Amino acid sequence: MICGRTQQTNEIFEKMPGLSKTERIGLKQILNSMTAEDLMSLSDTVTNKLIVVENVTEATETIISFSKNAEELLRRRKVQRDLIFKYLVKEGVTMSPNSEKHQLVKRALELWSPIKAEKDKLQQPTTSDSTDVKVDVKFD
Repeated sequence: MICGRTQQTNEIFEKMPGLSKTERIGLKQILNSMTAEDLMSLSDTVTNKLIVVENVTEATETIISFSKNAEELLRRRKVQRDLIFKYLVKEGVTMSPNSEKHQLVKRALELWSPIKAEKDKLQQPTTSDSTDVKVDVKFD
């Protein structure tokens, strides 16, 4: 039973090997848009009612800590299609409003993929990579 053990829950939350840091952040944003009732219900489902949570913060951290992976959590019935869609829109991802949940789940997972993050880093130009260097040399 978790009662006022937020520090202990935070330590578990930070050490979960199944979810990357990017996935935890994204999932937390999606979970924060859920109703308190849905969060408590989802926490019960994910933990098989073995862990009792007292507030939405504990519920969110418990859900993330006990989820096997991001896809498993996103596919849950309580994580509704519109929540994932709104999250993707906030992140600047363009998706058709008619997209089905499985398409939104796939896109969220792609967004959180470490390969995607590496590509984004590589595509950002640095000053040394720039080919638009203008040199104005004057001689006396």
